[in-house]
Amino acid sequence: RSNGDIVPTDYFPIVVGNTNKHTLTDYWFGGYDSIWKNERVVDYIKDFHNTSDMEKLYPIPYSDKEIRFDIIDDYCME
Repeated sequence: RSNGDIVPTDYFPIVVGNTNKHTLTDYWFGGYDSIWKNERVVDYIKDFHNTSDMEKLYPIPYSDKEIRFDIIDDYCME
């Protein structure tokens, strides 16, 4: 994103870091290369099977709420 936020996809409200804090290379080797195996990401998408399941997710995609954490610093950014 233009503010430096790193997201695995625009479809889910998950932010996993920010390039104002660490470089993209740091994030790649810090876990972004296997982001779909990250426990927090997997926990959010585990019940998602098709687009009709999007309304069951929380926070709801495209709402103003996000799950924010930094995969390098491994802390919740909320």
